[in-house]
Amino acid sequence: MTGTTVKKKLAYIAFQGGGALGMAHIGAWQQVSQRFEIIGTAGTSAGSIVAAFCAAGYTPPHTIDIFHQLNWSKYVNRQRFWKLLLKQDAYSDGQRFHRWLRDKVGAYVLGQPQDITFVDLYNSRNIYLAIVACDLNSKSGSPVVFDKDTEPSTTVSFAVRASISIPGFFKPMSRPDRGQELVDGGVLLNFPIELLHSQAQEANCALIGVRFKQQLNYLESPKVWEVAKGTLDLMTRRGSLPPEHIFQDAHYIDIEIDVSDFNFLKFDLTKEQKEKLVQRGVKAAELALAKYEANFVQQASKSKMEIITSSSLKEYSNEQVHFDSVYVKRDPDESRWYEEILQPGALLRIKAPLQMGKTLLMSKILENAAKHGHRIVTLNLRDATSADFTNLDKFLQWFCTSVTAMLGLTQSVEEHWLRSLGNSKIKCRTYFEKYLLPTDNPLTLALDEVDRLFPHREITGEFLGMLRTWHEDAKTRDLWKQLRLLVLHTEVYTEIDINQSPFNAGKEIKLADFNQEQVQNLALQYGLRWDNNQIQQIMDMVGGHPYLLTKAFEQIVEQNMMLEQLLQTASNEAGIYRNHLKRILNNLRQHPQLAIVLKKVITATEPVELNFELNSDIVVKLDDLGLVKLQGNKVLPRYKVYRQYFPNFL
Repeated sequence: MTGTTVKKKLAYIAFQGGGALGMAHIGAWQQVSQRFEIIGTAGTSAGSIVAAFCAAGYTPPHTIDIFHQLNWSKYVNRQRFWKLLLKQDAYSDGQRFHRWLRDKVGAYVLGQPQDITFVDLYNSRNIYLAIVACDLNSKSGSPVVFDKDTEPSTTVSFAVRASISIPGFFKPMSRPDRGQELVDGGVLLNFPIELLHSQAQEANCALIGVRFKQQLNYLESPKVWEVAKGTLDLMTRRGSLPPEHIFQDAHYIDIEIDVSDFNFLKFDLTKEQKEKLVQRGVKAAELALAKYEANFVQQASKSKMEIITSSSLKEYSNEQVHFDSVYVKRDPDESRWYEEILQPGALLRIKAPLQMGKTLLMSKILENAAKHGHRIVTLNLRDATSADFTNLDKFLQWFCTSVTAMLGLTQSVEEHWLRSLGNSKIKCRTYFEKYLLPTDNPLTLALDEVDRLFPHREITGEFLGMLRTWHEDAKTRDLWKQLRLLVLHTEVYTEIDINQSPFNAGKEIKLADFNQEQVQNLALQYGLRWDNNQIQQIMDMVGGHPYLLTKAFEQIVEQNMMLEQLLQTASNEAGIYRNHLKRILNNLRQHPQLAIVLKKVITATEPVELNFELNSDIVVKLDDLGLVKLQGNKVLPRYKVYRQYFPNFL
């Protein structure tokens, strides 16, 4: 893909084993393919055949045509009587079907009828494929899983032929060098949905299971043929349900096909019977997808945040952040941050340049705190007016009033101010101690855009010092352990004694650019299955900046823009980054000393050495703002888009 739009959502799909009834799988796949792009598939027995065709790039209609024309009895050749009598290994050696399958899969991918390995198939199609078989000589009792990682050089046709080796019907596939005798994977893992679960979770996409409705027929004094059929039925029932943790996953779609009036071992199906199976699969998939979409809509209607906010969270888009939307988790650190905010008297500081995801991360941390019973208040200093910054007294009254309102309390801050003794900081402290902290539920207070304070030096020093004191009080006073602070900022305020500043206490979370793997993950969530070269191209322009990457992916998907066109116009005044760039430019024009140093860096043909001509304090501020990066004692522009845009205006 080179920048084209992919409207469909991504999905992994698993096909259960089912003897002669694989046509039903294709019908389900047909419906799924209309709404999802398959990026990974797994199958057992009959399901392995469908999975192989899916991974090879066949469309469902093409696959249906192939199987309509397939004369099963021609390819499932009975062994000669003397071989069957002497070897007694199976009804059919399966060689003709093996050759047919090899030619079909290889020809579609390679252009000629020949074998293709798992790793070559993945490199050609970029679709994960897993096939399940069973080793009769296994001591562990575990299934044999063929995929690009465990069996990269094994051919797909060999794995599928092994997976369909119904004991007694097809001859086992032997690997003497490994001491393996491989038979139908349904013996141990007939529904390989678990093989795909973690991958679907990592890609944050749908996981689809296609299986047959369980059926149970009571047998009494069964004949040989009934024993064989009963054995296959038992294999089909065994493990036919997804594990409970997968079944409860909101992203899981369960397609259950009723084939109770079909025989799993009747391979010579008429055209009408094949078509009937296809339609069974279509109808089952329609029902499952409709149920999934209805649940999705229902959940979306209930998705109002349970976090009390002072303004919409707009860092990733112009709408309020939806926690199930596009998001790249910054593990393993992020999980620790979730735990850190739960500690008594916790202080977390999220530091990052403009639009790096501070507000979104804050929301995730607060969401976790809310689940643990915390009362949540998010206060954005952008909501304060110029009158609120008149002096410290007015600012602290605004601060207390805002927190009170967001907690839904009716206590009058003005009345407390009039009746209380001491200066405004004491009044603020006693207000918290009397009205806000004495409950069983901790209060987690998030302060966003703290940088808005910095121009007001008198207020900044006193307020930040007060927060530091509250944090220190939590070490010795139980009441103040109820307060948890989360502070978001871009720069560090240096006009205050470091020992009195919250910027020297608690836990600092410094957000870095996304790495290549995280960028690829983000692209996948937009349906963009880019290769490493395409990922590198966009990162050469905007690095791993979350907001700039998100804007790029949105533009490509929603506006049908090619990647090449986006890169050519990225730094234009009318380009997609114009608002971001102008916002930075306005800030630079208000601070000429920053603009002068930045211009030296971005117009230089090579990294600039940090020396007496290059003010180190200014460079640090530019680094805080995300405009430059430091490599040892050298300074260079952080992103190519900045190098291209700013020389025209500074």
